[in-house]
Amino acid sequence: MDVTYFIEHNMDIINKRLLDNIKDINSEELLWRPNNESNSIAFILWHIFRVEDNYIQKYILKQDELWKRSNLYIKYNLPERDTGFEYTSQQVTELELPVLKDLLDYQSAVRDETLDYLRTVSVEDLKFVPRPKLRPDYSVLRIFQQIMIHELEHLGQIDMLLGLKRGNG
Repeated sequence: MDVTYFIEHNMDIINKRLLDNIKDINSEELLWRPNNESNSIAFILWHIFRVEDNYIQKYILKQDELWKRSNLYIKYNLPERDTGFEYTSQQVTELELPVLKDLLDYQSAVRDETLDYLRTVSVEDLKFVPRPKLRPDYSVLRIFQQIMIHELEHLGQIDMLLGLKRGNG
């Protein structure tokens, strides 16, 4: 089995699980936070999608992210460069996120670009370290691993939030 196929296959499994978990979510559940120190599912989704966009476009390909190229940050009046990493509870509270359909449209476009890139990558390319001075341990392969691990970690948070909100957790 080709390594890039294996990566794509696993990204697809994770993505299907994420989409299945939120397919019946309502706007109250999407924005609900159990307390002021917690993130909403909307914030977590935005963060997952922004991080993938950033890793592939900015970090590996060294080009503007889809978020910037498509002026989505202007459309939604959100930060151009932020991904939500290390946001304070006040920043999370003040952030006005796109509706679910727009978040999922962004995710779909980001994932399409990620997979378009992945399909051009050779096994040798996976060893390449795009930013050796910044992250000498982050090869292209490691970045794809990180994207999947990151999404899975947040998928667990989404499961927990939905369970708490729906009384199943």
